This record gives sequence, structure tokens and C-alpha cells, in this order.
Amino acid sequence: MSWMRFFCLAGITASLLVCSCRGEEQPAVTDQAVSEQETSPPAAAEEVPNEAPDASTAGAAAAVQEKAVPEPKLSEALRSTLAAMPSGARSAENPFAGQVELLSKGKDEFMTLCSQCHGDEGEGDGPAAKRAGVDPTNLLVSKLTVGERFEVIKDGVTGTLMPSFGAALSSRQMWSLVSFLESLRPDPPVAKDPPPDSAQ
Repeated sequence: MSWMRFFCLAGITASLLVCSCRGEEQPAVTDQAVSEQETSPPAAAEEVPNEAPDASTAGAAAAVQEKAVPEPKLSEALRSTLAAMPSGARSAENPFAGQVELLSKGKDEFMTLCSQCHGDEGEGDGPAAKRAGVDPTNLLVSKLTVGERFEVIKDGVTGTLMPSFGAALSSRQMWSLVSFLESLRPDPPVAKDPPPDSAQ
């Protein structure tokens, strides 16, 4: 045998031995292993947990809502005034409710007599109130009944800048003011013209 042939055979033998050794390191794939792979459930996709709403974001949204519709605050003076009112007066109804003409007159009265403290829009931010350093009622969110509003206009609120208009205005004028104040509510009553034969 020539040396060349010997080296070729030796190289082939060595290659076969290396391949054989590598094959032993890898486990043989049996029928049972294939069966287990086919029947085992696929790996679950990694679930990304839903992010819980940020508490500070929820708090900010609640604060915006509260700012949009602030909770009315009653002064101690107004609480005392309401407590002293006769129950019949507090539950009185506006005899002119819903009349367009009275609503218009009430707005004129309001701009003349009330806007300096309560502001042109009734939000309690008039220039006189700012100068005096007081916070008049925000009439847009007031929870007073129409009867209570009439009594406050008529008798005023002792210890505050709210004067009594009972001697200066007629009952009709004061009810016209109440009509206008009611129109400032978020869900105001619908005004209508009075029937032709109604007493003025």
C-alpha cells in the first residue's frame, strides 16, 4: 500500500469517528418524543398585563369635574338666614315662573342691582366683591329654592354685603329677579309668553 493511499484511508477513518462521536452527543429522536411534541399544547404567548389607571390621573380628572361644577358653599350667615325662614316662605312658588317678559326684566334688574357683587354671569366674581375681599354665592350652582331666593332678595342676609330689597322693589320685581336667577341654573326652566288673558 502506498503512503498516499494510507493517509487517505486514515483521514476517512478519522472523519467517520468524529461524525460518530458527534452523533452520540445528540439524543436520538424517538417516536415517543415526536408524539409528545404533537400532543403538548403550544407555549402560551406572553401576556402583557393591562396597565391600571394612574391614581394621579384619575384624581386630576375628578378635580377637573369638580371645578366644572363646584359644590356650593353656604356661609354661616346664609345658613342662619335660611334656618330662620318660615317653612311656607321657603317652599313658595314663583307666580310668574316661565314668563319671557319677566325673565327679561329680571335680567335688567340683576345687571343694575346684583352684578357688582355676583358678576355679570352670576358666578360671584363681581368687582365690588373682589374689592371687599368676600365671596358672594355662585348663583349658577346655588341650591336655594325659588322661595328661599325670594326671601333672601326681600330681607337680605345679615352680616354680609347682601342687602334687603324688600322696601325698594315690588313683589313682582323680586320675582322677576328670581326668574332670572333660575335661568342661570345648568338645567333652567323653559320660559314662555304668558297667556293673552292673564293678569299682568
